[in-house]
Amino acid sequence: MTSLINKDDTLFLYYTTLLKGGQIDESVLQLRDEFKFEWLLRNLDLPSQLKVRNIKNELDRYVKLINMLILSYVVSNVENKRSKLEMTRNKYGKPKMLNRKYQFNISDENGLVSIAIGFNENMEAEDIGMDLANPKDIERFELSDLAHFYRKDFRGIFGDKEIEWLDQEFERLDYNKRLQLLSQCWALKESYCKYLGVGITAGMENFPFTNFSVLKNASGDCFELSPIVGYKPLNICLKIPESEIILSVFSHYLKVKLEKIDVKMIIDYFLNKV
Repeated sequence: MTSLINKDDTLFLYYTTLLKGGQIDESVLQLRDEFKFEWLLRNLDLPSQLKVRNIKNELDRYVKLINMLILSYVVSNVENKRSKLEMTRNKYGKPKMLNRKYQFNISDENGLVSIAIGFNENMEAEDIGMDLANPKDIERFELSDLAHFYRKDFRGIFGDKEIEWLDQEFERLDYNKRLQLLSQCWALKESYCKYLGVGITAGMENFPFTNFSVLKNASGDCFELSPIVGYKPLNICLKIPESEIILSVFSHYLKVKLEKIDVKMIIDYFLNKV
């Protein structure tokens, strides 16, 4: 893990994938060993352990576990000591660390897990919202015309001004760009709801987005966040390297640093192999 340079104005984004060639990676499949799974699980606080245990789907269970382990790994490296993180949650289920002033948010999509975390303790009251969106999720609706997505099938999450703007954008975009734009809109709405700490229960239609920054291909590792008219936090939307997945983050930090983490390294670390 790289050093936390300029942590007062920089948000750190970590991600990894649990899939290889569309299948669960061999390094993750070792968690089918009950002893190894239990050993890793004990690094979480009890409520988090119970949440992981109650997940029926194998991949989803590993996704939740690895996401929390990455968070613990990052904090352990920053503090130069290994310690179990204790969590509290608001009434909508958004987690927050106890006894620390760090801000964080987690998300996952199609086996890809990600964490956004800030270490500026003076920004304790400023929250973070992050979401991942996969264009393939929209394609699964098998729509002959993508306009149906925002005009009919998902009319409830788009306002009149958004539909008017999307109509204009669609006139100049090809199919793939339209799909990407719709996915970005979804990620923006959900990440902003998570920033507010209320989740999608707040009603996505209440947060219209018609002017926002262009989707960035994450060819580097450091990016600046941009303002969106009508919204206080800054935002950035990135396309995760080597995937089609779009990441949206709302934060009051000025920059983000993106880093991929090796899932095998995370597992080995908590199995005391490294």
